[in-house]
Amino acid sequence: MQAIQLLDVAELSYPSASAIEFHKDRLYVIGDDAPYLLVLSKEYQLIDSVFFWPEVNGRIPKKEKHDIESAMIIQQKGKPVLYGVGSASSEKRRNWLMYDLQNGTIRDTSLLNSDFQFPTVNALNIEGSSAYQDVFLLANRANLSNPENHLIIVEGPQQFDVKRIMLPKTKSLAGISGLAYSHENDLLLLTLSEEETTSTTSDGKIGESYLAYIRKFSTKLKQRHMTPDVILQLSHSSPAFKLQKIESVCIEAETRQEMTLHLVADNDDGKSKLFKIRLTL
Repeated sequence: MQAIQLLDVAELSYPSASAIEFHKDRLYVIGDDAPYLLVLSKEYQLIDSVFFWPEVNGRIPKKEKHDIESAMIIQQKGKPVLYGVGSASSEKRRNWLMYDLQNGTIRDTSLLNSDFQFPTVNALNIEGSSAYQDVFLLANRANLSNPENHLIIVEGPQQFDVKRIMLPKTKSLAGISGLAYSHENDLLLLTLSEEETTSTTSDGKIGESYLAYIRKFSTKLKQRHMTPDVILQLSHSSPAFKLQKIESVCIEAETRQEMTLHLVADNDDGKSKLFKIRLTL
């Protein structure tokens, strides 16, 4: 039996989808240069579009965009709040979106102000985020100039720990592009993608994408380095994943034996793709 089974795929006329989250039968998709987020059904039907940059009709200019690369849902005062996390690759990109899923309000916020630094990380490019207990998990993506992937565990302003994520060598350098933590299985999911770029802000030639996970995540927090227990090349499960730059992952449902996941791909061509898969653990 294949570890990954492709259940559904859909193409969206929506630019640069880079973040995806799931809550109460709805998917939330954010593009890194789109002026609105999408609310979709589990079957990828449009429910709503929520504008956070209403003065832009098309794509947000590269110099102006917040570069939202990941998303996470956190319970705050008993209410679910969706955070869209900027890449922090420039000062403007330290902004986050805060979307209250109960009352529908959306606004800018930021945890990473200009004083928030990570001494062991050479260049910030945060492309993955998730919540674990009372802390944020942020993934800093590698590139050819800075070939180390890092997991940043943030407890509060200037309270953080940085772990290097050790990955095997691939044909092109693979960088972390997304995170999702499973409380039920104590498992950290990672999406990885190959992209030939030396910069935190420029796109490059797309290679393979992967789904990986770290088992018993809570027991490994004191380790200096973390290594995924399983890394799966997505194109081995279906040719639909060939040359797809997978950006993020979220969990729809899970048991101890399997998980239903959604992946989002941004191929830098103005369109985006969604993939629904079953992962056998």
